[in-house]
Amino acid sequence: MSPTSLSKPPATPGSPAEEADKADTFDIGPKRNVPGLIAGPVAGLLLALVLPDNLAFEGRAVAGCALWMAIWWMTEAAPIPVTSLLPLVLFPLFGLDTLRNVAAPYADPVVFLVTGGVILGLAKVSCSEAFSPWLPA
Repeated sequence: MSPTSLSKPPATPGSPAEEADKADTFDIGPKRNVPGLIAGPVAGLLLALVLPDNLAFEGRAVAGCALWMAIWWMTEAAPIPVTSLLPLVLFPLFGLDTLRNVAAPYADPVVFLVTGGVILGLAKVSCSEAFSPWLPA
């Protein structure tokens, strides 16, 4: 019995299975959330401008960046990995800190430990799905 004969049939159009398959794919086409893509930087800039002057520039800039990231995360206007890398670009650009200091938390050993655990978990799931046709029920 070959594994291809045991594979699941293609989902029928409009079925919940087809919708789930679509949700697993990443769409980078023109249907991306353009309002969210624009609202993030605009809201961040507005927040940085309306915060009181007794707050230092650095504080206002970080608050604006945080709001920008929050909007992009909530609307998924940009891919999550792109959103998480915004501080690497914005903080040195606005003179908040050096690139070396901003990038240091991204290279923390705990980040690599968690990433390794996630990769191992995904590998286990992939292997169990790949071999499930031959495993007893």
